[in-house]
Amino acid sequence: SCRWLHLHGEAAKAAAARALAKIGMGWRAGGVSEAHMKLGMLFREFGLLGGSPTSGDSHLGEAATITDAQREDWASRCSFSRDDASGAVSLTISLADAGLDDFGIVAWAYWFDQMLESAAADKPLVRPWAEEADFSGNEMSGVGAGAVTTLLEKYAVRCGALKLDGNLLDDTALKDITRYLTTSDEAPVLELSLAENPVSPRGVSWLLVCISLHPAYPVRRRAAGSKEGDFSADTFEPLRLRLGWVPAIGEDDEFGLILTDLGTFCHMSVSVAEQEGSVLPMKPNRVAHLCDWSPPEGFELPQESPYARPFFGLSTAAEGTEFDVLNRPCNDPCLVYGSSPLAVVYKPSGWSCTGDTLASAANVADMPNEVARRRMLEEMKSQKQPCIQNWIHLSMGYEADAVAVRDQESDHGLCHRLDVGTSGPMIVGRSLEGYEYGKRLLRERDCVKDYLALVHGSFSSPSGSCRAPIDRSGYEATRKVKVSENSGQAAVTLWEAIAEYETTGSVREPFTLVHCRLITGRTHQI
Repeated sequence: SCRWLHLHGEAAKAAAARALAKIGMGWRAGGVSEAHMKLGMLFREFGLLGGSPTSGDSHLGEAATITDAQREDWASRCSFSRDDASGAVSLTISLADAGLDDFGIVAWAYWFDQMLESAAADKPLVRPWAEEADFSGNEMSGVGAGAVTTLLEKYAVRCGALKLDGNLLDDTALKDITRYLTTSDEAPVLELSLAENPVSPRGVSWLLVCISLHPAYPVRRRAAGSKEGDFSADTFEPLRLRLGWVPAIGEDDEFGLILTDLGTFCHMSVSVAEQEGSVLPMKPNRVAHLCDWSPPEGFELPQESPYARPFFGLSTAAEGTEFDVLNRPCNDPCLVYGSSPLAVVYKPSGWSCTGDTLASAANVADMPNEVARRRMLEEMKSQKQPCIQNWIHLSMGYEADAVAVRDQESDHGLCHRLDVGTSGPMIVGRSLEGYEYGKRLLRERDCVKDYLALVHGSFSSPSGSCRAPIDRSGYEATRKVKVSENSGQAAVTLWEAIAEYETTGSVREPFTLVHCRLITGRTHQI
């Protein structure tokens, strides 16, 4: 059952040690956030929780120690205060030019974590806020960035500015930073500085992909004097990004083209340099402001537009009115994207990801001929709950390189599943390598998962989060899960109300169209 069987030698030992550390910490303990567990694993890995480092990585060396001089230096740079009246917590974090590498950053995170845990033991921390968290001018890379962001996430710390300039952060480190920025329904950072780091335009594009169509971005500002439930006067501010790099000749065009693609496929826009704020009377799709980058002369970036498409904003419809809705959902599966190792298939509502599948074909010659395949596909559509794996098998299994599609053990290449009533795109591995890659994307949360749902009733706030520990121990027998504080795993879904509707007739029943961003991937969490 170990997913690390493909690792060998020291890497396998390190992975096994991390797995044992999870068990030792009570990995399934309900109500404990993933950030809490991840941080504890990191401290254990560096030997900060007693004993030797649990990883086989050579850079860890011996167990980390914190000297009195370090404690004194950090105490002069970082502080904690609490307002007696409101209970609000204020943090000072000023570690600029502190000479810290990853080892030192993790040790500092352990020291700061102990300080905050001690304070929280006396009284819960209420909305911790740091006007500026400055880590610039150090030698921090991915491990250190992961420690910092996980610590901030554990205590739900919000920062006016998170400064990471002049470190060794690459695109992989930027993914950890992005995860921190997108795990809450309230933006944890208002300004992010990444100047003088080896990040690439494509790395920045991943950050922009993740904050586009995100409930927390752009940041909602409540208008002074607004009545409860009235959000019409709210304003929105994009995440301020300070990148600071001066790209080599030609990369200006590359980044501009990337932004154009993101505008098309992710329905987002950015503002640059000294552009003015939004003029739209509703939430815009401008998720970021690039403070120190401008497009090449003559290059036009995507224009700001409403966050939701116009037909989502129609609250009521006169009886008999017909809407010409673009991109009407189709009733048949289709291939959305295809390459040699991977494909993306659209699954309509009513198609199942479980059930009887066709017998596995040992080779291409065993596949039915084209006429037979088409007949079988047509017959499949008439079934009550046709199986999407069968469609994938018949549609792609005859291709020579589609080894995973012909393999029942690999679920005919299907990397994940959707409920019968849910429609949407699904990742399919055509080759065995593509199948493993697709599974890893989902397991390591390198995919963005968004859902639209129509629900009964209306909401008192425009957005929020649903956090509850989910126990799936009885799933195999009942196909159901339950919320359990004692045995569940942390699950997080962010949501945002896109539009409200009413039925016509004498009884007006309200409905709300809700956008959900899944942060974790627990069974049935949505």
